Amino acid sequence: SFNYFSGQYYSYVRDYKKAIPFLENNIKIILPSELQEYRKNYKILTECYEAIGDYKNSYRSVLKYHQYSDSLVDSEKMQRSSEIENRYKNFKVEKELEIQKLNNINKSLQLKRNKAFLILVSWLSLLLIGGIFFFYKLFRDKRKANVLLEEQKSEITHQKKEIFDSIYYSKRI
Repeated sequence: SFNYFSGQYYSYVRDYKKAIPFLENNIKIILPSELQEYRKNYKILTECYEAIGDYKNSYRSVLKYHQYSDSLVDSEKMQRSSEIENRYKNFKVEKELEIQKLNNINKSLQLKRNKAFLILVSWLSLLLIGGIFFFYKLFRDKRKANVLLEEQKSEITHQKKEIFDSIYYSKRI
């Protein structure tokens, strides 16, 4: 800002008494979140007070400078910590998504296996039912054939008896 650059200029040309009001006015308008700006202003302000022999204000300024330096370092540490925490959370979410994806693939494969097993069981059941039906039909046809053979045997036996009876009768005549 204008105040800072003016204060910096007067400090550079060693007109410290003119630099101090600009720097103090600039400190009043700095946003609380701009820790680096506070630091820069208090550093130059400390040098100005020291140069004019106002050690009390110089001491106060150096304390503020260190306070904002510490706050800035803490803020940077918190920001790095927050970044690391965010990376960890993102990593964790990615891994959870991968696990969920693998679980979905596993479920899909399980469903395919179950479907294949169901199809296999269905085909085997159909073959078994078809086999049972086929053997039942063979058994029924064989029974019909046996009944027919019994009838034919009975008829042949009856005809044979008539023929033998006829032959005995002819022999007797």
